[in-house]
Amino acid sequence: MEVKELFRESRYPSGLSALLLSVYSPFGLLLAVLRFLFGLQLILTSRLLPQLSIAKSKAFHIVCPLLGLLVSHENKEAKDTTSRVFVANHVTRWDALIFHLTLGCLTKPKDWGLPLWVNDLLGIKDDLVDERHQDSDSGSVLLLPEGTTTSGTKGLLKFAPCEFSAVQPVAVKIKRPAFADVAPTLLSSSTWADLFWFLFTPYTMYTLIFLPVMRREEDEDDSAFAKRLQTEIAAALGLSATTCTAADKAEWAKRRAAELRRQAAAARRALAQGTSSDLQRMVRQVAEVLPRVPHEAILRDLMRTRSVDITISNILEGQVRYDPLPESVSPLSSTLITSIPSGASQSTSSESCPPCFPKSAQERMQSFHERKARLIENARQKYIEKHGLKMGLNC
Repeated sequence: MEVKELFRESRYPSGLSALLLSVYSPFGLLLAVLRFLFGLQLILTSRLLPQLSIAKSKAFHIVCPLLGLLVSHENKEAKDTTSRVFVANHVTRWDALIFHLTLGCLTKPKDWGLPLWVNDLLGIKDDLVDERHQDSDSGSVLLLPEGTTTSGTKGLLKFAPCEFSAVQPVAVKIKRPAFADVAPTLLSSSTWADLFWFLFTPYTMYTLIFLPVMRREEDEDDSAFAKRLQTEIAAALGLSATTCTAADKAEWAKRRAAELRRQAAAARRALAQGTSSDLQRMVRQVAEVLPRVPHEAILRDLMRTRSVDITISNILEGQVRYDPLPESVSPLSSTLITSIPSGASQSTSSESCPPCFPKSAQERMQSFHERKARLIENARQKYIEKHGLKMGLNC
């Protein structure tokens, strides 16, 4: 199994579930805001209580359902009360938090999936874990040997070598409502994005499946023991025990990000080329009507209007500043005059002659509109003849 198969491409459900999710979204957004504020107050209050105190544990047990965090245990009879080392698969950023609240386990802060300032607020420190490793009577610790999260639906990453002689394997699976079956994490999703969707969904059900305590066999090294643990947990979840590692995931995430950047760049280039081609076509259309207007001036206005008709109107109304090209540089002018009907040609010829300047503003405005209408009609006639269109059609 390839490493990319262990992660979901999209966070969102499809089909009817997607429709139901869109209907639920307004309520989910409100719920996320309320839960975030409530959770922040809870974290600040927890600073007043000692680490792993009974009062603190009880308080978290009461408020966790309010935050949408539900936990159930399966195969409880397999749980060994004397076990101090738990080994589990890694499904979400909050797995260590679940074990901490339900079993009192500690682990390294990096495995909590929380920002460092939140770790400080909760009082989570490395030395607490180190003490647990050194003192077998002081409590329990949690190991997440995959080193990173997966979707929890295809397979498990290769476990890191296990140095302990006896551990309690725990298979972890999660479930969300069908209409809000949002992926808990993606290949390169951020902690804050995962936290938002955690607060957004009505609830997230964590199921901890306890497996019989496993002990290291004679002459079994750390890697072989870890492989056996991976196989047992994968079998309990109905998943594959792959040889992919956390490093493979990191490398795939880099390649995937680079591929997405290349796709985005290619899309931008294609859009730019398509836009450039369209603009060049529109520049030619305007130049056929107004051959003495420089292409640079036409292009400048077209980049703003994206319309041939509006740009022509802007030029005729004097909204576009330019220096007219001399007759010798604008061969399109003679082509335009000779290719249009005789009536239009006469109109154009008369237009090339310097007209008498009207005395009143009303006459000047009327003359301007007449010239504008003749130019547009000439361009329309040329376009009809060029493309062989029939006059009866609405061109």
